[in-house]
Amino acid sequence: MILKLLGLGFKEYSRDSYNIFDAILVVASLVEYCLSTAGVDQLMGGGLSALRGVRLLRVFKLARSWKSFRELLGKMFLTLIDVRTFSVLLGIFIFIFMLLGMELFGHKIKFNRNNEPINSITRDNRDG
Repeated sequence: MILKLLGLGFKEYSRDSYNIFDAILVVASLVEYCLSTAGVDQLMGGGLSALRGVRLLRVFKLARSWKSFRELLGKMFLTLIDVRTFSVLLGIFIFIFMLLGMELFGHKIKFNRNNEPINSITRDNRDG
């Protein structure tokens, strides 16, 4: 990144959005590395290691020069649009059957004070 920045100059380097994206990734990686070596990452519960997954987005840089990969990404995007309609329909069905299950099976199980289910057979034998 530094060699490219020195070779192109800041103005020319910042014209390409992929250069800016790469710079952000490099800075995030350096911050993560410095904080992990200092032990701060362990204090935060390892949340900084999620920044490593962002590096995988560099693969999309290949789509600019690789025609078949660009076509594949376009087809994947169109497939996601088709799946979106099916997902909404599936969500409606799940919601309807959830309501049906609540109506059919709701209030069939009774709980005691400790939130343990009460066996209806035992309860009926005690009453009668």
